[in-house]
Amino acid sequence: MTSVPSTRVRRRDAQMCDDFGGIPMGTGAMTSRMSNEISYYSPPTDNAQLSKLPVVKFMRFIEQQYNAKCDSYADLHRWSCDDYGEFWEAVLRFAGVILKTEYSEVVEAVRIDKIPKWFIGAHLNYAENLLYAHRNTDPKRIAVVEAKSEDEYSCFDYKRIRNDVKRLATSLRAEGVSTGNCVVGYLTNSYETAVAMLATAAIGAVWSSASVDFGTLGVLDRFQQCQQRRVGQQRRASPPGQQTVAANQQSRSTAADEQPEVTSVGGHQASTAGIDSEGLHLDPVVLFSAVRTKYKGKDFVLEDKVANIVNGLPSLRKIILTNTNETDVPSSLKSDSRYVTLNEFLRRSPYVDENFHFASVPFGHPLFIMFSSGTTGPPKGMVHTVGGVLLKHVEEHILQTGFEPEDSILFYTTCGWMMWNWLMSCFFIGMTLVLFDESPLYPDQHIIFKIVAKHRCTVLGMGAKVYEEYMKLESCPAQMYNLSSIRMVLSTGSPLSNACFRYINSHIRPKAVIGSISGGTDIVGCFMGASQLLPVVEGECQCSYLGMDMASYNDEGEPVLGVQGELVCLKPFPSMPSHFVNDADGSKYRKAYFDRFDGVWTHGDYCCINPQSGGIIMLGRSDATLNRSGVRIGTAEIYGVVQKFEEIVDCVVAPQKLNGNVDERIILFVMMAPSKQLTDSLKTQLKQKIRTLMSPRHVPDVVVAVDDIPYTISGKKVEVAVKQVLNGEEVQRKTSLRNPEALENFRL
Repeated sequence: MTSVPSTRVRRRDAQMCDDFGGIPMGTGAMTSRMSNEISYYSPPTDNAQLSKLPVVKFMRFIEQQYNAKCDSYADLHRWSCDDYGEFWEAVLRFAGVILKTEYSEVVEAVRIDKIPKWFIGAHLNYAENLLYAHRNTDPKRIAVVEAKSEDEYSCFDYKRIRNDVKRLATSLRAEGVSTGNCVVGYLTNSYETAVAMLATAAIGAVWSSASVDFGTLGVLDRFQQCQQRRVGQQRRASPPGQQTVAANQQSRSTAADEQPEVTSVGGHQASTAGIDSEGLHLDPVVLFSAVRTKYKGKDFVLEDKVANIVNGLPSLRKIILTNTNETDVPSSLKSDSRYVTLNEFLRRSPYVDENFHFASVPFGHPLFIMFSSGTTGPPKGMVHTVGGVLLKHVEEHILQTGFEPEDSILFYTTCGWMMWNWLMSCFFIGMTLVLFDESPLYPDQHIIFKIVAKHRCTVLGMGAKVYEEYMKLESCPAQMYNLSSIRMVLSTGSPLSNACFRYINSHIRPKAVIGSISGGTDIVGCFMGASQLLPVVEGECQCSYLGMDMASYNDEGEPVLGVQGELVCLKPFPSMPSHFVNDADGSKYRKAYFDRFDGVWTHGDYCCINPQSGGIIMLGRSDATLNRSGVRIGTAEIYGVVQKFEEIVDCVVAPQKLNGNVDERIILFVMMAPSKQLTDSLKTQLKQKIRTLMSPRHVPDVVVAVDDIPYTISGKKVEVAVKQVLNGEEVQRKTSLRNPEALENFRL
């Protein structure tokens, strides 16, 4: 079962990218690699086992309801792209999404760059769907485990989280927060943060969050964008309390509320639902903020940061302090009457309102304002919609990763990374979320595995960089702890190396589904990743995701297989941003995705599609590309070779302009392992290995040892900023970096 795109493609078999970090090899070499000496996950062959998979149940559903017969993942993927309107409707119906009013049309019949509206006329509520879509979920089932250590944790069941969300939402309404207002959070990855977001969504307000590892300027770079401009106008949302109907009912209401009015995005019409007829600003009116945090065994008081953030957001009416009680509030914050602890605020609604109503909002109503990393300029503020986020996550959780109510997941993330939003949608399934907010490596190097073993997690997820750090420990968690509950291991943030594939399969959980998932904040989800219907192939994302008509384009805009190309998407999908904040004419949106190829979403990543397996090899950001004699080179190709050297723990490569920008040299910066030195002999070995495994063009002109490599707070290597420093340019936004001081290493 494969998912090779059916678009017409050009093959270049003489220069293939195999699944070993993008190394150019012949077709035969790629085929031999696919067999892998290591035994990875393969899908079940027994029909009884297959029939239990959610994606197989979905295939039977669409055969009955849509007369779409699909016998393989490749068939299903092709149908999901060719008939994408029917596909997304089928997902909505199959999953049982709760709609308050039905839709009159699934999707506008326009190109992807026209930003089509979806499920026109439908109203729903995100929080209601997450907490009540599966009403048969046992109220006593654990919804959240908030883990501090192996033996220190708190559990919250579904009854508790439902009640807490309703109480907090009622208190927010009493404070005057309503549909279309903006609520922001400066928070840890905790139960209280989940409740704050869900309560915000419950009343139809818009949520945006940053994690406490952001500095003050990094937070204000984001949240201040919400208060600068008018976002749009619409007719008022329908009154709450309308009858809830399951989306899989056959009938549709012809009296569904009208869609919101629209404003221009990129020269086209795009929904700006959720803003009332006066065109309210999305000024942040409430800030949820942590007061203290703990990381690497150290306690940090956030008093000064919180005060500076509040001073930078004059529209705030209330600051609600989490993870504290009244007696522990810092004295400097007590003098401002706007500050209140979460416990105090909840006392306004001591009882759960049995008549509580979830706000009924249009499918295209704003849910999240998400921000790009901001390493090359101000972070882009992307507005994501209630229906788009919900439907995309539901598809991924049910059809790709096959999550079920009995699953429990630990995905190591912060609430400043889109994976937190993705994680929260797991409540829709009725599963258990295990939250951990401290360091995964210090002071306890195996804390993640101890927590997974303690709570019998079935799904483990982390950034690829964390797996690399575990691999360096040269220990075998599978032998030290009972990790037999794990059935799936997910990785994202950067390409997962072949060595990490092998490490996960041999040292964490043999034959688990290894899902190297890839997408971005831009879509609050994935273009590609995991499938229970396909085998795991080392170094590859298993498949293009359903409904994502993904391809790899060469410079001429032609789809290609087996060679490096630009990741593009040809058809619309629901989780496209409705618009950008402060982008009245849509020019920022257009430049971000539609400038390069006509009518095609260009994502900004290089990839290589394996024509044999249909899997995808990610090759890094295309804006960090190297250029040698007119040939573009993905940086991940060089990293794949450098990782073979145990003397080197990390690296980054960047071009430096010379002779008035006429010439360019490639510099490879390496971070040496403890007690190791970058000798002339090692430099020679490095260059020779790169030449042999890659090509002469890939060989760096210079190899330099540095003390540290810069990363974003979410764990992504910062190649563009290194390039800017090398070439004497100003790095505009250092606030998004975890270790901005590392940039000083690159001033040559």
